[in-house]
Amino acid sequence: MKKPLISFGLFLLAQAAASVGAIGYLLATGAGPGLTADALAVPASIALLATNAALIAVFVALGYVGRPRRGLPAPSFWRNTAVATGALLLLAVAESMLLEPLGLDDDATERMFTLIAASPLGLLSICLVGPVAEEFVFRAGVVGGLTESGRIPPALAVAVSALAFSAVHANWMQAVPAFFSGLLLGWLYLRTRSVAVTSVAHVANNTVAVLSQFHPDAETWLTSLPLPLLLLGGALLAALGVLLGTLTVAQKIHPRNR
Repeated sequence: MKKPLISFGLFLLAQAAASVGAIGYLLATGAGPGLTADALAVPASIALLATNAALIAVFVALGYVGRPRRGLPAPSFWRNTAVATGALLLLAVAESMLLEPLGLDDDATERMFTLIAASPLGLLSICLVGPVAEEFVFRAGVVGGLTESGRIPPALAVAVSALAFSAVHANWMQAVPAFFSGLLLGWLYLRTRSVAVTSVAHVANNTVAVLSQFHPDAETWLTSLPLPLLLLGGALLAALGVLLGTLTVAQKIHPRNR
């Protein structure tokens, strides 16, 4: 149980360090107490990039990279990655459609997300370094750590990881999609035992999310559909995403086969 706790603890420590670093920088440079999202964007981008990169370095040093499952042909890594990426993207669109009528508050997270993504360093953090760091934490650290002994069922390990991944997003608009993405990525990790494969899928998902921020007309058109059509379309896309997702977990998982 040490590995999951250490992994999650290091993640929380890195996030706290990024927040303290960004706010501390602004205060040190005379920004004053009236901190705004716009003022925080650039220092937050730098702090997130630095702390996530440090987190990856720590996990690599600890040997959390993992090794592929025995008996799983290398070409299937990329087939699984492509299928999982497609499932993640379908679920993301479906969740956006299904959650839109609920009017959930994102606590201004989307605005901060857009501001950070507007800078090159922020873009690098959100699209590449951040997702890879999260895969080390929640998949290699939590899922891998919980299943190493063989005493915890794989499904429970994946569920715990997905719940933790959801909780750190701290708002309903992101937490709900993160939970389902976490389930899929957790099973993909168990199937392949490769952080590289889950990272590729996660990076692709985040990259598309960032691109959608720069094309708001598409999202506006999508969410302006009549409610019955919005719900029906969301349900169909969700079903297709789940169907694709099951293709990554069709093979029986053996917890000790690492």
